[in-house]
Amino acid sequence: MTLKQIPLAAFAKLCVGITSVAAALTVALPAWTQTAVLNAQYANSQINVRSEPTTRSYSPYSGRSGDRIQVLNQARGYDDGFTWYYVRLNNSSQQGWVRSDLVRLLSSTTPVASAPSPSSLPTQVSMATPPAGVSNRVTAIAPSAAQAVAVRSVVNAPQAIEPQARIEPSQPLYTSEQIDYFFAIATGSEFGNAQAVIRKWNGPVRIKVHGSPNSEDLQTLRAVVDDINGLVQGIQLQIVTENPNVDMYFVPEREFSRYEPNYRPVNYGFFWTWWNRSNIIERARILVTTTGVTQRERSHLIREELTQSLGLMQDSHRYPDSIFYQGWTDTTEFSPIDRAIIAMLYRSEIRPGMTQLQVRQAFNQINNSVIVADR
Repeated sequence: MTLKQIPLAAFAKLCVGITSVAAALTVALPAWTQTAVLNAQYANSQINVRSEPTTRSYSPYSGRSGDRIQVLNQARGYDDGFTWYYVRLNNSSQQGWVRSDLVRLLSSTTPVASAPSPSSLPTQVSMATPPAGVSNRVTAIAPSAAQAVAVRSVVNAPQAIEPQARIEPSQPLYTSEQIDYFFAIATGSEFGNAQAVIRKWNGPVRIKVHGSPNSEDLQTLRAVVDDINGLVQGIQLQIVTENPNVDMYFVPEREFSRYEPNYRPVNYGFFWTWWNRSNIIERARILVTTTGVTQRERSHLIREELTQSLGLMQDSHRYPDSIFYQGWTDTTEFSPIDRAIIAMLYRSEIRPGMTQLQVRQAFNQINNSVIVADR
């Protein structure tokens, strides 16, 4: 490019204007940027650009694998332990959060500046408007070569990059530990000789309460319904007064067989489900004792029996803090691995009637295509 000489006074005015723009930019942008590309396993895969550093957040924008971006900042994910990047898409200037394993940095350095609070970052950061009559593109009017170098050094200063920080490796959506526990709990049933295949509901689960629950029982039931509804896809649990497909009885244990002929003594909580030839659960009956246990133990039984009636029918000695623990326990919350396997059962890819081999293949596919399916 040929540089044209301009009067000294005009150049001074230009410098003042560009200095103002540079100062404004240091406020609007973080202290560094880095060029990168969105990077998925499959070419042209869609990658969500989210409003917060978590997959639970809204994704107002998306990009495609191979799209160039600018990494503006980074933060630890709210709930997954991953590093997330706050990025700007080159082709649209849209901005948001993308998990680091979906980003490939194009230089040998990685920004390590402290990330601001995600809630403090704007949804879109726009370039500051320069003073009237001055362009924010430095190449619009070119001073001499020496002067041009000086001007560029002012504008580019905010883009300094610090030494590299280690990027966490990509991780599968579901770990082998979670998948193994899923098989232990979700295939087969605790009583009877049911085939070891997936059974689950595929529509509304309408729960009607019978017997003599106290106020804390009802409060616990509502809390469990809310917890499960926050984890599952494709079904919705609700407490009803008519047309139920789940009947829950709060009665003394000695009366259980009156309400459910399949009852096996002695159990202070018990459930029995019915499914069709397609292994879709259509009806369930749940029994919770009102005698012989503490209130905390009864709260545990409400959570365990209702959750198991959804298709997670086995118990295990593996995790004492799990709601599915085989030994006597009074835990009243889902453990992290409980929450994982409840959500796993009600993924659309896991279908009623699937064998263990088919389920394992499905989870392998989910893990291999997590970039496409979930992000």
